[in-house]
Order: sequence, then structure tokens, then C-alpha cells
Amino acid sequence: MLKTSPQFTERLFTNAEREELERARSMTPHARRWRTAVENTFVMWSIIMVGVVIVWLILAWVVRKFSGTDFGLHSPAAPWIVEISAPTVFLIAITSTIRWLRKWKNFLQSLNQDILNKKVLEERYRFDAAKRFQEPEYGGLIYFLHTVDDKVLALFDRESQDLGAHGHDAMTSKFSPQTELVLIRAPLSRIALGKQFSGTVIDAGSVIELTVQPNQWPEQDEFCDIDWSELENHYSKVTH
Repeated sequence: MLKTSPQFTERLFTNAEREELERARSMTPHARRWRTAVENTFVMWSIIMVGVVIVWLILAWVVRKFSGTDFGLHSPAAPWIVEISAPTVFLIAITSTIRWLRKWKNFLQSLNQDILNKKVLEERYRFDAAKRFQEPEYGGLIYFLHTVDDKVLALFDRESQDLGAHGHDAMTSKFSPQTELVLIRAPLSRIALGKQFSGTVIDAGSVIELTVQPNQWPEQDEFCDIDWSELENHYSKVTH
């Protein structure tokens, strides 16, 4: 029985695992990256500019009300405000996009190196409890599994998500966590290539409503930095 979780074993990857890594690499072409970068920059610039205009109008109304000075959209100051704010906001959007591109580049380099190294990690976990949260849009389930040494691993039930997205009952998913898990992972890119449960089925209890936005969801197939006892408080305001 594992006293700590996970335990790691490194080995050469199989042909199927190599093909999975190559498939993941093929799904991130350069053309898509640059197109997405341009789109992200434009969307971010537009959203921030709308916010700037709203703040501008509010401040102009307040100043005009209390001092009689006008620097609103039709004031002589308007062209100067636009000339300053528009390029400043564009610089912010560009900076954010550059950070994203660097992160993407680092991921691709890690993925290429994983393929060159021809190795994967077998991570062996042992669990003693589970909780499941359900997102509201399609009913997809996220499982939080408690390890024997008090860590929390987050696993996404992709079958439940697919069922809900196609109009079926997400709760009919066959995903069923058990006390032991072997997770196959590419060491550098952190891509999970396979999961194999064994042991006793763990009762995940009643479904808990997931109320936080997707950008606040845990990283899939990774340890969660929220304590086991705080999962409900962090990810949900309503429990069932």
C-alpha cells in the first residue's frame, strides 16, 4: 500500500503514447497561434477601451456637476484623451498577448522535448475520499480526489461533459473513481496520456454545484492548491 501519493516511475513511451503526443503537437499549428494572438489583442483592446470610455463619462459627469468644467466626449479635451488612452490600452493588450505567446512557446518546446526524450512518467496515487462538482452549462463533472497524504487531485470527467453537450444526461457517465490510480504523463509538457483506476470504488457523494467561472476552475489532472475541507467554500456557494 502506498504511504505517500504519488509515487513516480519513469519509462520509455509506447508507440500509442508517442502518437498521442504528436497528435497534441499537430493541434497547435503556428497559423492558429498567430491568428488567435491577433484576435485576443483586438478583443482585449476593445473591452478595455469600452471600460475607459465608461469611466471617462462618469468622471466627466461628476466634474461637470460640481465644477462646471466639461471634458466629455464633445469637449475640446476629447481628442487628447483619445490620443493618450487608445495607444496606452493597445500597449496593455499587446503586453498581455506577448505573455500568452511566450507561455504557448514554452509549452510547445516542452512537448517537442518530451517526444525527443521518448519517456513518460507513471504516477501512482492512492485515494481515500472523493467529491464531485457539476458545472451548470452542460453538467460536466469535476472530481476532487483526496490522497492518503492529504493532497487533492482534480480530474475532469470528459464523458459527462460530452454527454451534456449533446443533450444527454451527464450523470450517466461511466467515470468511476477508485482507490488507486496510475496516471501516465509526459514529464515536461504535463500532458496526461492515460489513466487506469483499480481497487475499491469510492463513493463521491452528492453532486455539488460548481458556481465559479471557468477561469477559476482547477487545472485538470493536477494537484489543487485548495484544502480538502475548503473545496465547497471555494468552488460553490450551494451544496446539495
